[in-house]
Amino acid sequence: MWIIINFKTNQFNTLKQEFKKKLKIEPNFFFPKLRVQKFKKNKLVSYSSPLLGNYIFCFHPKFNDENMLGNIKYLKGLKFFFKGFKTYQTDISNFMSRCKKHEDENGFIKQTFFNFTA
Repeated sequence: MWIIINFKTNQFNTLKQEFKKKLKIEPNFFFPKLRVQKFKKNKLVSYSSPLLGNYIFCFHPKFNDENMLGNIKYLKGLKFFFKGFKTYQTDISNFMSRCKKHEDENGFIKQTFFNFTA
């Protein structure tokens, strides 16, 4: 089951280790990112930026268990996870599919992601 979590800046690696300790297997993470290019001192600089800020999708089969959710909500590096995520599994999957459909070969979201047609 997918959950949406908000993590503390610069503590993502710590959070991954905490998940692995608690769940015994590291969950799958989906973290859509953008490639940003801008001029800095007359040079084109490129860097990656998260599409959703400090929010990330996280999958593990044990997230179905309410007791497990109670155990992970205090992990180091985790601010919170959204309640009610069970209701929105289809929407989460659709959003992730849309992101993956618009990724380039390096895993960055392309401009076509932002083109909305009727």
